[in-house]
Amino acid sequence: MSDGLYHDSIVALARSRDGSGLADTADAEAIVDNPLCGDRITLQLDMADGRISAIRHKVRGCALCEASAAMIARHAVGLNRGECSEARSALERIVRAGDANDGPWPEMAAFAPVHSRKSRHDCVFLPFDALDEALGKF
Repeated sequence: MSDGLYHDSIVALARSRDGSGLADTADAEAIVDNPLCGDRITLQLDMADGRISAIRHKVRGCALCEASAAMIARHAVGLNRGECSEARSALERIVRAGDANDGPWPEMAAFAPVHSRKSRHDCVFLPFDALDEALGKF
């Protein structure tokens, strides 16, 4: 494990398990895999008036994937698809360009060290891929 990637903020976010656990029913569900590393996320949404009213997930993956899913669960409730897309774009600037000062969610800065590890970018974005797929069902 790389200390640069799995620093205290990422580990704490992953261990928080915010949004962890699935329900028997959901308004939408998406299952997304990363075939390169074996990560998998199942993400469930409940919606009300075009906005997310609940997020649940089950992650089988690394701490980066778990932390990203927990961050989404903390902040995406109440957002619509466009707002979620804006959040992903901000995280992409942080991860792809290394600009840690560009995120609307405070935890996004914790992903800045991933910038130097291109092979780990998909681990961070897998939960956002699942979120987008689930939102696309509305």
